[in-house]
Amino acid sequence: MERMTRQRIYEDLYDYYTERREYKLALFIKKYFFENIKDAVRLQQELGFRGERTLRSRKSRISRDLVQLRMISDDQIKVFRSPDRGKRIAKKQGN
Repeated sequence: MERMTRQRIYEDLYDYYTERREYKLALFIKKYFFENIKDAVRLQQELGFRGERTLRSRKSRISRDLVQLRMISDDQIKVFRSPDRGKRIAKKQGN
């Protein structure tokens, strides 16, 4: 299996936020990654907040969630590729 592309990861994170009804973070993902608005002043105007502290907190929250999402996807890939996967499943079943 290939590693997830950045675009796919951002789409998954956007879907994750919309499912959890965290629309402010989903909108941030949309503006920052999909519309590629990197200028802090323009981004603040687009999202409707004033403080740079809000911008930093949203970026840090998103980066934490991105790391968590990548770790989950990497673990799934490792389990899929692991040669002793059958042995571990047998141990869990008590054989």
